[in-house]
Amino acid sequence: FKATPRNHGAVLSWNSAGTGVEYMLSVNGGTPKAVTSPHTVTGLANAKVHRFTLTARNAAGSSTGQATTQADLAYPRKVFRNQYNNQTNTIIRSHPTGAGQAGRIPQGEYIDVTVICQVRGDSVTEEESGRTSDIWNRVETKYANGYLSDTLVTTTKGAFPSNGLYECEM
Repeated sequence: FKATPRNHGAVLSWNSAGTGVEYMLSVNGGTPKAVTSPHTVTGLANAKVHRFTLTARNAAGSSTGQATTQADLAYPRKVFRNQYNNQTNTIIRSHPTGAGQAGRIPQGEYIDVTVICQVRGDSVTEEESGRTSDIWNRVETKYANGYLSDTLVTTTKGAFPSNGLYECEM
């Protein structure tokens, strides 16, 4: 019984015993429901560990043993570079609204930025590139930790969340 984590969920898989066997899945101690392998669980909170219990049953009844596994939906932190930092300092924001200043990356400096997760916030347009986005990256940098608009980080654009990142739990 195996759980592969993903943003807000997990893909569960196991070896089926064959015809006539039904599997009952309980998520975090909840009410069991009938499932087949593989089964995708969605709607889970990121940044938490989730537990899964699987019980087999057939016409003779339920098995006495249960298979258990868990999925840790910890944020898959990834390193990118900042971008478009030639006209002015890049402000690291305190919130994904563009408000507050946690720190700044000096003008002309390009550094590794650890992206922890992504969240939708206020839409901003980056002056140097003209790009607009409402996606914010929660980041750790050598200058400060906070939020950078996705226009200022070299993530792949067009998906939310991108690059195998998870959505931030706010």
